[in-house]
Order: sequence, then structure tokens, then C-alpha cells
Amino acid sequence: MHARATGNHPGRGEYDEANFARLRDEARRDREQESLEERVVKTKNKRGLSRRLVGRPLGAADDQSSAGAGGGTGSESTLSWLKATKKRAKKNAAPRLHQQIEDEEARIQAECGADDPAGLHVSHEMDDLEEGRSAS
Repeated sequence: MHARATGNHPGRGEYDEANFARLRDEARRDREQESLEERVVKTKNKRGLSRRLVGRPLGAADDQSSAGAGGGTGSESTLSWLKATKKRAKKNAAPRLHQQIEDEEARIQAECGADDPAGLHVSHEMDDLEEGRSAS
């Protein structure tokens, strides 16, 4: 049988130090690799988000309002932005409302033609109507 010596072997400490240094270097490389992969993922996500964004950022100065505002305070620019937004909403709402009314009238005409008075009830007599007055 071979007897194992329990004492320090010459060169054993150097081997342990080299092994420890190798493990430490591998762990450092692994951390660096993970960090690099995280940065790559973050950059790809940021690039993808930037591609989807179109137009001016919300905080960007409006060319029209900045030219006429004369360098107003933040609350003045916010107020002008709100006014412009409401004005645009009203401007865009009118054609949309008009289109909805036309669509509803067309649907009603399609459902109930002039020849189809079924379901309509008149709640007044012809004698009750006078010119200039409403029937009650």
C-alpha cells in the first residue's frame, strides 16, 4: 500500500495558488461576460424603443408657441399647450361628430324607409295643430 504523507509537499502551495488564481480569473471573466450581455440586451431594447418612437418628444418646444411666446415661464408654455390641444380636439371632433350623425341617419333610413311606418305612433290629432304652436 501506498502511504500518503500528510505534510506539506514541495510545490503544493504553488499549485494551490495557481489554481485559486485560475478560478478567480474565470469568475471575473464570467462576471464581465454577464455584464457585457446585459449591456447588449439593454442597448438592443433601447434601440428598438427608439425605432418605435415617432415625432417630437413631449417636452420639445413647439415652433409656433416658442416664436410667439417670447420665452415665457413653464406654466405659460403649459397653458398654451393646453389651449392648443383643446383647439385641435374641437377641430378634429366636429368632422368626426358630423360623420357619426350621417352614419346614424343612413342606418335609420336603411332600417325604416318612407314606405314603412310600422311602429310609428302619432300622439296628436290633426285638428290640435295650429300654425306657430307645438302639439301637446
